[in-house]
Order: sequence, then C-alpha cells, then structure tokens
Amino acid sequence: MSVKLNHDSYIKLKPSKKFEPTNPETCITSLDFDDSGQYLISSLTSESINLYDAYRGTYNKPIYSKKYGCHLARFTHQQKNCVYASTKEDNTIRYLSLNDNSYIRYFKGHKALVNSLEVSPRQNIFASASLDDTFKIWDLRTSTAQFSLPSKHSSFVSFDPTGDVVAIASQSRGIIDLKPIEMLHQLPCASFEVPQGFNFNKVEFSNDNRYILVCSTNQNHLLLDSFDGNLVCELGPIISIPGRSFPDTGNATFSPCGNFVFSGNGDGKIAVWDLTKKSEINDSLPKFLTPKFTLTGDVKPRMLSFNPKYLQLITADSQLTMWTPELD
Repeated sequence: MSVKLNHDSYIKLKPSKKFEPTNPETCITSLDFDDSGQYLISSLTSESINLYDAYRGTYNKPIYSKKYGCHLARFTHQQKNCVYASTKEDNTIRYLSLNDNSYIRYFKGHKALVNSLEVSPRQNIFASASLDDTFKIWDLRTSTAQFSLPSKHSSFVSFDPTGDVVAIASQSRGIIDLKPIEMLHQLPCASFEVPQGFNFNKVEFSNDNRYILVCSTNQNHLLLDSFDGNLVCELGPIISIPGRSFPDTGNATFSPCGNFVFSGNGDGKIAVWDLTKKSEINDSLPKFLTPKFTLTGDVKPRMLSFNPKYLQLITADSQLTMWTPELD
C-alpha cells in the first residue's frame, strides 16, 4: 500500500511499538536505518548495539562491545554490516558484521573520541570527525584513511544526497565548509556562516538537496539554503529537553519528502514545521517559522530518525518508539 508524503499522512503518525530498556539508566545515543529500510540499529550507553526489524516492528538482538564501548553505529551498504566508533581503549572505528558478530576491519588513526561519523549514501566510503580536531575520509575496503584534514576545532560531518559533497561543520568557528569528494585537497567549494556561539550537534541535508538543517542543542534550529548558505528561517520555539546529558545524533530531522522538519521538544511533544508555508515566515529579523502541528506519545523524544523507505518515524531516549500513520 502506498501513502502520500504530506501533511495529512504525517499528522496521523501514532506510536505503534515501544521498546523499554532492561536498565532504566541506559540511554540510546544513535539511530540508523539500512538502505532497505527493514533494519534499524541503535547504540547505547550500556556498551551495546541493538538490532531491530523495523518492517516487522520487532527487536532482534543486542551486540555487546564491552571492551571498546560504542557510539555512532552506522549501516554500510552491505546488509547487516555496520561501522561504529569506540568510546574506550584506542578511539578505533570498527567494521562489524551483525550476522555473526565478527569484525571485518579496523580503522585506526584518530587520537581522541570520534564525535561524528556518517556513511556516504552512494559509495563505500565514510567520513569521521574527532575531538583530536581532525576530519577523515575512509574507504571500507582498506584500514588506512584516504584523506585527513586538520579541522582546527571539533566538527560534525554530513554527506549531501548525491554523496558527491561532504559538509564539515565547526561549531566554534561558526563555519560549514562544503567539499567535493573528488577534490578534497582543494579549498571548499562553499563556506556558510553559522551565528557565533550557536550550539549544535548535527548537520543534515534534505533528501531533495534544497536545505541544510543545523540542529541546535538548546536553541532554535537553523534552516539554510544549501546552495547559497543564506538563512531561510529559524525553526522554533524550542524547549530544551531536561534530564540526563548523553551523546546523541540530534533531536531534529527532515521528513523523507524534504518539506517538513520534525523535532523533539522539552514539553514531551514532537514539533513539526511545514517548509512549504514560507509565506508564514515573519519578515522581521531573525526570520522565524512556528510549528504547523505537534505529535504526542513519547515523553522524551531526544533523538529522531525517519525510515528512508517507509512512512515510519523513530524517537528514542531510554526507550525506543516506532511511529506509523493511523490510517482511515
């Protein structure tokens, strides 16, 4: 059954499955879907990776990494294979087969904790940024970094939908550099400014490549034009999510169609902005867009991720919630 991606289908999203942690002190720190949209993985503070069958709405199994810790688990394009960052020992990125829990390869080179890791949407490469103030590009077929660049400050990385461009966003510099994958050694093809002092932990391109979302940790989110870097608007108001502080991969994300942004809010709701309603952006500075509607059903939606193949939203903190539309 096909469902149109629009306001009418998004507003019908309701929690369909909830998975409670075995330990209430455990917190989820990252979410990712595979290319098919069938499988979902999360990394946890309990030093484990959880595998779900998102299509069937079932929990498969935990994969433990007690010796090395784990964060930023990301699927590769080979089904049930993933890379993840170690949080203990040697800051190595590990390439793991979830089929038999065996390691395929180790990617060594970072001297401090890896705080951002993304797999290219089209190629068998991935980008990483570390608190050692370096940015690296890796090929899954070899353990040696293909490219390394001093980033001067810790950064966050993201690929555009084509996989041809990687964004390197520095919070302390207030700069997002766009670099073509084929010309990494050259100067950025574009550099966009972010307000100084703006705290963020995620940069994401919309699937149609029109926008860049800069996901705030305690302020309004920023929506930039991906071609000229101009501020389209601020998305707010955002209420800071109270409680424990753990690493995460951002509390806002684009809808698959690129016309909506979903964000967790400290009031226990999910705020949803309709980007097609540009006429509703106020003319004063800063430009500002208010949520079109809200969703309820998760008391603390600290992280969000959309399934790339199905109309399914995931929210997570200590519990993981799967959302699907309540159809007529």
